[in-house]
Amino acid sequence: MTSKKHCYCIELLVSAGPRKGNYTARSSAHELGEDAGGILSLPDISFFWLSDGTSHEPVLYEFSSRIFAQDLGLCYRRAAFEEYEKNADSLSLENILENMLKRVKTLWKERLKEKWGQFRDNEREQFLEKLTLCGDNSRRSSWSSTISGGFILSETMEIHYFNAGDSGGLFTTSADDRVTLIKPNKKRIFIAIDWLHGDEMPKCTLIRRNIKDEIGKGEQISNFAFLTDGNANDLEKFLDNMQGKNFRGISHILRRLRQVSYDDKAVLFGSLIQLEDDFQI
Repeated sequence: MTSKKHCYCIELLVSAGPRKGNYTARSSAHELGEDAGGILSLPDISFFWLSDGTSHEPVLYEFSSRIFAQDLGLCYRRAAFEEYEKNADSLSLENILENMLKRVKTLWKERLKEKWGQFRDNEREQFLEKLTLCGDNSRRSSWSSTISGGFILSETMEIHYFNAGDSGGLFTTSADDRVTLIKPNKKRIFIAIDWLHGDEMPKCTLIRRNIKDEIGKGEQISNFAFLTDGNANDLEKFLDNMQGKNFRGISHILRRLRQVSYDDKAVLFGSLIQLEDDFQI
């Protein structure tokens, strides 16, 4: 048995927002519920993530921004667990993200191949016609999503985080409770289905972003939060206004936000919990 002095309590809140514009017609082919998130809790470490699929992008069978956001989270979780099994003492967030991107591309390629094999000839033509016609006699439809998250180490109180896209976050330290912001950026991840006239079948392309530049680290973490852009009309300005507030006040604000952005909302909170001296596992 080992003694533990502290741990992190992590919770995830997700709320679907009202549709933007007229979505009453089935022909609009848009979806609600593009935000997704999750937590993977392992001994002395917790992995977490939020993803936000782009609204107003097409739904094409099992291909949509909502599904892409969910798939990014699924592939992050699987990549994180694989990295934990191999390198529990020296985890690399960069390796996890590279693995995540490879996995999501493979997942979509296999899904496209399976779907194409199920189609009759006329259904293949209909599928291709639903792809956007480009000027060079080719067709393409693309989808995009943010993903942010990372992992927190209970024993060392370190957070390793990343943010790809216009979500954001913040964390405070046990030393001075000062707020450090994780700002939104333009590195949303894109995936596309392409078809060039004469090709036997469409191809799947992952449009990569250099997520490595958006990796960060914090020490002596007391609290942290990640949130999608639906929490504010201007998320960067909203985060700037959190400067100077304590985390309890920030948490109170985030939990009681009014619905002003007409978008899905997702917030992930983490807080350090001090345990009794005799707590053992």
